[in-house]
Amino acid sequence: MAPTRRRAVPSTTAAITPKAAVEKKSEEVKAADAKPAAKKTEAKKTTAKKSPAKKTPVYEYVLQFQGKEVSGSDLNARFAEVWTKDLGKSLSDVKKVTYYIKPEESAAYFVVNDSDEGSFGI
Repeated sequence: MAPTRRRAVPSTTAAITPKAAVEKKSEEVKAADAKPAAKKTEAKKTTAKKSPAKKTPVYEYVLQFQGKEVSGSDLNARFAEVWTKDLGKSLSDVKKVTYYIKPEESAAYFVVNDSDEGSFGI
């Protein structure tokens, strides 16, 4: 029986003992695991910053009739004046105001909190 020849091991791997090789592998795995975890948290933070807050649209209306023009802000200002000065009530009590505009009468009627009523000329 002829003796078997062993292959020559390259010098770079020959210097590493099996214990050192295991430690080196575990360090590489830990380093690889640490990097993706940091990237995941960064990705979540940037995603939250990119999503813009939804804005509520602004509604504006203008009623035109017989050469007159009345806007929603005009109605609100006139209502506040009538509610506080003429009726002597506080605006902090108001939760809901519904306007009924009658151009043929040049008047605006209002209902406050589904109970109190009033009107003013426009």
